Amino acid sequence: MKFMVSIRPPSGTGYWIAVVPDLPGCGGVGRGLDHAVVQVREAIARHLELALDHGEALPEPQPLEQQLEVEGREGRIWLIVEVDAAQLADVPERVNIMLPSRLLRRIDDAAKEARETRSGWLTLCAWNALKSARG
Repeated sequence: MKFMVSIRPPSGTGYWIAVVPDLPGCGGVGRGLDHAVVQVREAIARHLELALDHGEALPEPQPLEQQLEVEGREGRIWLIVEVDAAQLADVPERVNIMLPSRLLRRIDDAAKEARETRSGWLTLCAWNALKSARG
């Protein structure tokens, strides 16, 4: 996926401001152009992850021509930031982990009680842990 990023050069503040018109509220600020680009790349990744976590569809980026027609965007620098859509996929992936046997027995018991597979139960636990870690 490619997103257009509009970057406004510093004007008095000394900071470069980068925004992603296709992702409202998504942007980055940096002391230099390179720093602003790094910040906005990270912001795009977080924005898309949160959208997926909330069951939202990922937006389709608008063409550059359409972005440039919006009034007030004159004099800005435009960049294309590419996001690897494969990194956002929820395709199951096999992992090989080692767990203490006693813990594994407890996991299997809990999964059985929840009428889940071991993988399904561990996935639910991981999602719940990530949600609670985010606050």
